[in-house]
Amino acid sequence: MYQKINYLSYAIIAVGIIIILFGLFTSIEIATFEDYYEPSSGLEEAEEIPFEWSQFYYSFIESLEAGIVTIGIGFISLILNQGNQLRRKQIKQLSSFSLSVSKKELVPSVYQREETWDIKGEDERKIDELYKDKAILEIHPTMEEGFVVVTLKDFHGEGNSYQRVVYISSEKAEEIKQPALVEKYIKQLNNAG
Repeated sequence: MYQKINYLSYAIIAVGIIIILFGLFTSIEIATFEDYYEPSSGLEEAEEIPFEWSQFYYSFIESLEAGIVTIGIGFISLILNQGNQLRRKQIKQLSSFSLSVSKKELVPSVYQREETWDIKGEDERKIDELYKDKAILEIHPTMEEGFVVVTLKDFHGEGNSYQRVVYISSEKAEEIKQPALVEKYIKQLNNAG
Protein backbone atom coordinates (compact mmCIF):
# COMPACT_ATOMS: atom_id res chain seq x y z
CA MET A 1 0.00 0.00 0.00
CA TYR A 2 1.25 3.45 -0.87
CA GLN A 3 2.12 5.46 2.20
CA LYS A 4 2.68 9.21 2.23
CA ILE A 5 5.90 10.39 3.86
CA ASN A 6 5.73 13.34 6.21
CA TYR A 7 8.68 15.34 4.90
CA LEU A 8 8.13 18.22 7.32
CA SER A 9 8.60 15.99 10.38
CA TYR A 10 11.80 14.52 8.99
CA ALA A 11 13.05 18.02 8.10
CA ILE A 12 12.40 19.21 11.68
CA ILE A 13 14.27 16.18 13.06
CA ALA A 14 17.17 16.87 10.67
CA VAL A 15 17.27 20.53 11.78
CA GLY A 16 17.49 19.36 15.42
CA ILE A 17 20.45 17.12 14.59
CA ILE A 18 22.12 19.98 12.69
CA ILE A 19 21.61 22.30 15.69
CA ILE A 20 23.33 19.78 17.97
CA LEU A 21 26.24 19.25 15.56
CA PHE A 22 26.63 22.97 14.91
CA GLY A 23 26.56 23.59 18.67
CA LEU A 24 29.24 20.95 19.21
CA PHE A 25 31.63 22.48 16.67
CA THR A 26 30.92 26.02 17.87
CA SER A 27 31.50 24.98 21.49
CA ILE A 28 34.85 23.41 20.59
CA GLU A 29 35.83 26.60 18.79
CA ILE A 30 34.77 28.77 21.73
CA ALA A 31 36.61 26.54 24.21
CA THR A 32 39.87 26.89 22.27
CA PHE A 33 39.62 30.60 21.52
CA GLU A 34 42.96 32.40 22.08
CA ASP A 35 41.61 35.63 23.56
CA TYR A 36 40.92 33.93 26.90
CA TYR A 37 44.62 34.03 27.59
CA GLU A 38 46.52 37.21 28.13
CA PRO A 39 49.80 37.62 26.33
CA SER A 40 51.57 37.94 29.69
CA SER A 41 50.41 34.48 30.78
CA GLY A 42 53.57 32.94 29.41
CA LEU A 43 52.13 31.13 26.38
CA GLU A 44 54.38 31.15 23.44
CA GLU A 45 53.48 30.58 19.80
CA ALA A 46 54.66 26.99 19.84
CA GLU A 47 52.61 25.99 22.86
CA GLU A 48 49.21 24.42 22.47
CA ILE A 49 46.22 26.44 23.63
CA PRO A 50 44.51 24.71 26.56
CA PHE A 51 40.91 23.51 26.21
CA GLU A 52 38.44 25.42 28.41
CA TRP A 53 35.91 22.80 29.53
CA SER A 54 33.69 25.29 31.33
CA GLN A 55 33.26 27.34 28.16
CA PHE A 56 32.61 24.16 26.16
CA TYR A 57 29.90 22.89 28.52
CA TYR A 58 28.32 26.31 28.88
CA SER A 59 27.84 26.76 25.13
CA PHE A 60 27.21 23.12 24.18
CA ILE A 61 24.44 22.51 26.72
CA GLU A 62 22.39 25.34 25.21
CA SER A 63 22.64 23.94 21.69
CA LEU A 64 22.01 20.40 22.97
CA GLU A 65 18.80 21.54 24.68
CA ALA A 66 17.62 23.40 21.58
CA GLY A 67 18.42 20.39 19.37
CA ILE A 68 16.63 17.92 21.63
CA VAL A 69 13.52 20.12 21.80
CA THR A 70 13.52 20.47 18.00
CA ILE A 71 13.93 16.72 17.50
CA GLY A 72 11.13 16.12 20.01
CA ILE A 73 8.80 18.44 18.07
CA GLY A 74 9.68 16.56 14.88
CA PHE A 75 8.89 13.18 16.47
CA ILE A 76 5.60 14.47 17.90
CA SER A 77 4.50 15.72 14.48
CA LEU A 78 5.58 12.39 12.93
CA ILE A 79 3.53 10.41 15.46
CA LEU A 80 0.50 12.66 14.98
CA ASN A 81 0.77 12.28 11.21
CA GLN A 82 0.94 8.48 11.48
CA GLY A 83 -2.14 8.55 13.73
CA ASN A 84 -3.98 10.63 11.13
CA GLN A 85 -2.96 8.22 8.37
CA LEU A 86 -4.22 5.27 10.43
CA ARG A 87 -7.52 7.07 11.10
CA ARG A 88 -7.94 7.89 7.39
CA LYS A 89 -7.22 4.26 6.50
CA GLN A 90 -9.85 3.00 8.95
CA ILE A 91 -12.43 5.52 7.69
CA LYS A 92 -11.68 4.52 4.10
CA GLN A 93 -12.18 0.84 4.96
CA LEU A 94 -15.47 1.55 6.70
CA SER A 95 -16.75 3.74 3.88
CA SER A 96 -15.80 1.25 1.15
CA PHE A 97 -18.84 -0.87 1.85
CA SER A 98 -19.66 -1.74 -1.74
CA LEU A 99 -23.28 -2.76 -1.43
CA SER A 100 -25.99 -0.59 -2.93
CA VAL A 101 -27.67 0.02 0.39
CA SER A 102 -28.62 3.42 1.68
CA LYS A 103 -27.04 4.61 4.91
CA LYS A 104 -30.45 4.70 6.53
CA GLU A 105 -30.75 0.93 6.07
CA LEU A 106 -27.26 0.34 7.44
CA VAL A 107 -27.70 2.45 10.56
CA PRO A 108 -31.30 2.24 11.74
CA SER A 109 -32.61 4.27 14.61
CA VAL A 110 -32.41 2.65 18.02
CA TYR A 111 -36.18 2.89 18.38
CA GLN A 112 -36.96 1.77 14.85
CA ARG A 113 -37.91 -1.88 14.51
CA GLU A 114 -38.80 -3.27 11.13
CA GLU A 115 -41.80 -5.49 10.78
CA THR A 116 -41.05 -9.14 10.20
CA TRP A 117 -40.31 -10.01 6.61
CA ASP A 118 -40.09 -13.37 4.88
CA ILE A 119 -37.41 -14.87 2.70
CA LYS A 120 -38.64 -15.59 -0.83
CA GLY A 121 -37.73 -18.59 -2.94
CA GLU A 122 -35.64 -16.35 -5.21
CA ASP A 123 -33.64 -15.17 -2.19
CA GLU A 124 -32.97 -18.77 -1.16
CA ARG A 125 -31.75 -19.48 -4.70
CA LYS A 126 -29.31 -16.53 -4.47
CA ILE A 127 -27.96 -17.88 -1.18
CA ASP A 128 -27.63 -21.40 -2.67
CA GLU A 129 -25.60 -19.96 -5.57
CA LEU A 130 -23.34 -18.04 -3.17
CA TYR A 131 -22.60 -21.10 -1.02
CA LYS A 132 -22.52 -23.92 -3.61
CA ASP A 133 -19.67 -25.72 -1.87
CA LYS A 134 -21.13 -25.60 1.66
CA ALA A 135 -24.08 -27.15 3.43
CA ILE A 136 -26.68 -24.54 4.39
CA LEU A 137 -28.18 -25.52 7.73
CA GLU A 138 -30.41 -22.50 8.50
CA ILE A 139 -31.39 -19.14 7.04
CA HIS A 140 -32.77 -16.50 9.44
CA PRO A 141 -33.95 -13.02 8.42
CA THR A 142 -32.66 -10.13 10.53
CA MET A 143 -34.72 -7.21 11.80
CA GLU A 144 -33.68 -5.22 8.74
CA GLU A 145 -35.04 -6.33 5.42
CA GLY A 146 -32.44 -7.57 2.97
CA PHE A 147 -30.02 -9.03 5.51
CA VAL A 148 -30.05 -12.67 6.59
CA VAL A 149 -27.90 -14.80 8.87
CA VAL A 150 -26.94 -18.09 7.23
CA THR A 151 -25.65 -21.03 9.29
CA LEU A 152 -23.20 -23.11 7.22
CA LYS A 153 -21.07 -26.21 7.47
CA ASP A 154 -18.43 -27.55 5.08
CA PHE A 155 -19.44 -30.66 3.13
CA HIS A 156 -16.09 -32.39 3.59
CA GLY A 157 -15.22 -31.15 7.04
CA GLU A 158 -16.30 -32.45 10.39
CA GLY A 159 -15.90 -29.00 11.96
CA ASN A 160 -18.52 -26.96 13.75
CA SER A 161 -21.10 -24.92 11.95
CA TYR A 162 -20.53 -21.19 11.52
CA GLN A 163 -22.64 -18.16 10.66
CA ARG A 164 -22.34 -15.60 7.88
CA VAL A 165 -24.34 -12.44 7.22
CA VAL A 166 -25.60 -12.07 3.66
CA TYR A 167 -27.24 -9.17 1.83
CA ILE A 168 -29.90 -10.53 -0.53
CA SER A 169 -31.69 -7.42 -1.86
CA SER A 170 -29.32 -6.98 -4.82
CA GLU A 171 -29.17 -9.12 -7.99
CA LYS A 172 -26.75 -11.56 -6.37
CA ALA A 173 -26.41 -12.43 -2.71
CA GLU A 174 -23.30 -10.81 -1.20
CA GLU A 175 -21.55 -11.84 1.99
CA ILE A 176 -21.01 -8.97 4.41
CA LYS A 177 -17.33 -8.65 5.37
CA GLN A 178 -17.54 -5.73 7.83
CA PRO A 179 -16.99 -7.12 11.34
CA ALA A 180 -19.22 -4.50 13.00
CA LEU A 181 -22.22 -5.34 10.81
CA VAL A 182 -21.67 -9.11 11.09
CA GLU A 183 -21.48 -8.89 14.87
CA LYS A 184 -24.59 -6.67 15.00
CA TYR A 185 -26.79 -9.03 12.97
CA ILE A 186 -25.58 -12.19 14.70
CA LYS A 187 -26.24 -10.58 18.11
CA GLN A 188 -29.74 -9.60 16.91
CA LEU A 189 -30.38 -13.21 15.92
CA ASN A 190 -29.05 -14.60 19.21
CA ASN A 191 -31.07 -12.07 21.26
CA ALA A 192 -34.26 -12.78 19.32
CA GLY A 193 -33.95 -16.55 19.54
